[in-house]
Formats: sequence, C-alpha cells, structure tokens
Amino acid sequence: MDRPGLPGTSIATSSMVHLSSMRVTEIHPLRFSPNIDINTSVLPECAITTSLPSIARNVGRIIVKGYDAKLPHDDVESALRKVFSSCGEINDIFICETEYRLYSDAIIYFIGEGAAEKALQLSGSDVGGWKPIVTPYPFPETAGRSLIVCVTGYDNSLSKIKIERALRQHFSSCGRLRDFDISKKFASAEFGIVGEDAQDKVMELDGSDMGGREIHVKVTSGAVTAVHTRRYRSIPNRRACKVQRC
Repeated sequence: MDRPGLPGTSIATSSMVHLSSMRVTEIHPLRFSPNIDINTSVLPECAITTSLPSIARNVGRIIVKGYDAKLPHDDVESALRKVFSSCGEINDIFICETEYRLYSDAIIYFIGEGAAEKALQLSGSDVGGWKPIVTPYPFPETAGRSLIVCVTGYDNSLSKIKIERALRQHFSSCGRLRDFDISKKFASAEFGIVGEDAQDKVMELDGSDMGGREIHVKVTSGAVTAVHTRRYRSIPNRRACKVQRC
C-alpha cells in the first residue's frame, strides 16, 4: 500500500529484537531489524526475509510530517523521540534521506497497546517551535495472519513427500497450510499459513524439535514488523535510499 509523499516501502539480515526479551540477534520474524539489501548480493530464497516479533497486535506505526527536513538526521530523530516517547515504547524511527536532505515524512514504530493511537492525538499540537502532523499507517489486515514461512534444520535426507508430511503435522496448529515448495539444494522449505495469530503461533515453533532435529523458522512474507525495511544501493560517493512500502 503506497502513500503519497513517501517513496515506496514492505524485513532480514542485520539485527532484530525479540519482543519478549528485547535482546538483539539475527534477523528473525519473532524479532525485528532493519533490512539491508545489497543489490550485488545473491541470497537463497529463504535468506531474503522481512519479519518481526511475537504479540504482533501490540505493534503500531504512524507517519509524521512537519519537522524541519533541512536539519541533520540525528537532530530530527532526537526531536521525534522527545515528542512521542510519552506515547509508548519507540522501537524504530525511519527517515529516508538523499545525499542532500531528509524526506519530509518519518515513520515511527511503537511497541505497546494503544501507543500509536496516543501519538495521533499529538497531531497539530505545539511541541516547541513546530507542530507535528501525524497520520495513521496501519498494517494490512492480513498481516500476521496470512504468511509465507521458511523452515530449515530438518532432516534433508528424507524425501520431499516425507518432509512435507512432517511439516504439515508439526505446524498443523498454526492454521491452514498450503503451497509447499521444498528445496533439497538449500535444505529449506517454504509454505503458506493462514490463520488467526498465525505469526505468533509459527514463531513459537522456532527452535522446536521435529523428528530429532532442531528446526529454524522465518517469516518471509506477511509479518507484522516493528522495524522499517531499509534498502541501500551502493553508488560511488553517494547513497540512494530505496524503500519498499508494504
């Protein structure tokens, strides 16, 4: 869903934070982090992820305008944190920038029930020399409920039929499973899951035992995310920001 005034935007490498423990670790659906996408990199299907944490319903986001886009990035981010920290826990602030200046839109991700709604109430108020214009930026209705997941760590010596059978049994409590794509080359399986709170249920199985092997689960599409996707292109003497909005 694109919004006018912002470059395009929909998470994977770098670090992600687990909602329950808030510790930083590698990219993961039950965890969140900026997505660094180097154009020259070639990654297997499962490695290209976007994801987040548990308790997905407690994540909210807003779009903020009204700040001075000529100021340095750190000054604007600091001002935004000062204004909106009273609304709830700020997990990420994304401000796209070019070589010359910032964009006029910032996206703020909150963790905490009702935090984004509280932030909306500050729209138009004087916060010390400027007035923020706050608009909602909700996740798609299907986010967290209609997913594509990638699973690794299982016994890849089994036939594709047996692997799919084992995965269906292991993930049966998460929702309706469909469209299995099992790669013997990458020792990974991708499939869709549709169901209420599917994201939370799926990520509870990350690190679980399946047939004597510890499996690893990533949500590659459809997750609620608490950190904005960042994509960078390597250009001599400049950095171009290209953001894909979900």
